[in-house]
Amino acid sequence: MKLLAADYDGTLRRGDTVSQRNKEALINWRKQGNLFGIVTGRSLESIQKEIIKNELAIDFLITNNGGVQADGNGNVLSVTKIDFNAALEIIDYIRSLNCISYVLNNGISRSRTVLKASAEDLKYGNQDVMRSEADLIAEGQIAQIVISVEDNEINHEYAKAINERFSGYVEAFPNLYCVDIVPKGISKAEGINKMLIDSKLEPVSVICVGDQFNDCSMLQAYKGYTFHDSPQELQSMAFKVIDEVADVVDDEL
Repeated sequence: MKLLAADYDGTLRRGDTVSQRNKEALINWRKQGNLFGIVTGRSLESIQKEIIKNELAIDFLITNNGGVQADGNGNVLSVTKIDFNAALEIIDYIRSLNCISYVLNNGISRSRTVLKASAEDLKYGNQDVMRSEADLIAEGQIAQIVISVEDNEINHEYAKAINERFSGYVEAFPNLYCVDIVPKGISKAEGINKMLIDSKLEPVSVICVGDQFNDCSMLQAYKGYTFHDSPQELQSMAFKVIDEVADVVDDEL
């Protein structure tokens, strides 16, 4: 039994939907007795909508960049949260930055606060948000914060600043038009490792696919694949560079 863990946006879904070739490859992968799951920066609520929309069958879900583990049916197994007082300080700091919006989530649902209504939000512009920020903060539990920015240079600058300023509490990862902020010690690789330990799974091989900097940890920790249009840093650390997730299935079966 092998285990395949794929990022979602820009990886499994490279356009508006998951390609038919990828869907068929993953059906075949699981028919051969292997496991497949999604490891994403999205909230659980958000990725579940995509799974339904694309009619995907999965064995596990890791969301919030490794901070939330769920089974294939979306039942939550564990959630790691940011220290609440630190989260409030980070939110205050974010409001001083030149960013478009920020999203908070509690591990399952999320809120979105717009700071620059006149700017195009390339990260969150078309996504529905079900909760208000006040409602989510009133719960006293924040598991991830995502900052939406206008370009893919300032995200690296902001991630570095947050990592330096709040080093004892969070990890910040530059992502496509955003910065993902998660609890200290959390990463996609750590999320996969926790899932393997908690579920007592012992696959003969763990294979990962990703396209952005928040995928680096799992590409380095396991057998990693990335894409021809991924940043050069990711291509350098990957086992192989491919065009689609289906190419990984073809390689590994």
